Amino acid sequence: MPVGLGMAFCEQLRGQLRSPITRHVFVGHRPKDCTMPPTTLTVHVDASVNERLERLAKRTGRSRDIVAAELINSSLDVYEWQVEGIQQAISSLDRGEGISHHEVKDWVASWGTQAEKPAPGNTTKAASKRP
Repeated sequence: MPVGLGMAFCEQLRGQLRSPITRHVFVGHRPKDCTMPPTTLTVHVDASVNERLERLAKRTGRSRDIVAAELINSSLDVYEWQVEGIQQAISSLDRGEGISHHEVKDWVASWGTQAEKPAPGNTTKAASKRP
């Protein structure tokens, strides 16, 4: 991840944490025969997020920690897929494989006309599939 993007994300996160509440969460479901020790993760969340976790835990009959761990686990695949896609896109732009704004603008302007243009660039590549 580019440093600037990471710093911007951290600053945004800091702004959202006006009244943080610390939760200690065991991340992951451990099979009964698992010999690895559990990992504890300390997470600072906004008070409203903590309240939502409490409500969801109560409605599902589970602890807040279990609910938070399940949410983290289920989100990781999607976030990893998104980051990989962004990194691939940045790499392709670095290699000069991008399409200029002018080309895209001309293509979009041609939509619905008799002289509609084909999409610019290589359209035969398959898009990465979301998990």
